[in-house]
Amino acid sequence: MLTLSNLVCSGQSFVDKYPKLMKNNLPEFFEDWEAYSDSVASTVNCHSEICNAVNAEFDSLLQVIRELQGCASHYVKRSKSKDFGIIPQNIPVEYYPISPTPKDTLFFSWGYYQMYLDKMVEDTITPRLRPNELYMTRNIGNRLMEFLTGKNVAHERPAKYLKKNIKELKKYLYRYNGDFNGAVIFNNFPYIYYVRVTSDFIVLYVRDGYLTGYEIWYIKKNGKFERVSGKHNTWIA
Repeated sequence: MLTLSNLVCSGQSFVDKYPKLMKNNLPEFFEDWEAYSDSVASTVNCHSEICNAVNAEFDSLLQVIRELQGCASHYVKRSKSKDFGIIPQNIPVEYYPISPTPKDTLFFSWGYYQMYLDKMVEDTITPRLRPNELYMTRNIGNRLMEFLTGKNVAHERPAKYLKKNIKELKKYLYRYNGDFNGAVIFNNFPYIYYVRVTSDFIVLYVRDGYLTGYEIWYIKKNGKFERVSGKHNTWIA
């Protein structure tokens, strides 16, 4: 069996060590997941204005989560296991070669930015990891879903969840969001899931629930990006 370091260095996901996730190997799984996340975090070296905006918002969102946890701790008994927060490892970013009009609240509406898709540049960024946080990837999410459903989620849409396994998983998480329409989002709400950028406009897309979200804006003024107060273009699916 490959060691975790070999798996990380070879570019493989540590989940290859766990063809089947079970209660008795769940503690080791989280230890390896933490080591994997720390290893990825140690290579992140992004100091662009986009990364700074994303990290600043994640810092702010984490503070909200911690405050809510503090209030809930008076009423809910926490497990003795180490609780982890989860954030996406790779956030898609789209770059457009155009300048917005700050008053145009629907600048990235479907019809508008469709005109520039042939010139758009796609990339991803990895946010900074905070203490007791883990990076979520598709492979990790699939393995957790298989643990919760007892089925191969790549070939069958889950309809039922194993309550005993949900109970076990909750011991390791800040928050379990529950299932919705045959899926589970493991990232802690709220979180940034998408970014669109021009030379002087950064739009961060935030999901704060399965069916709700909003935008955060940064507009360049005097050569520096400044956050526009408030939430913009809130949505309900």
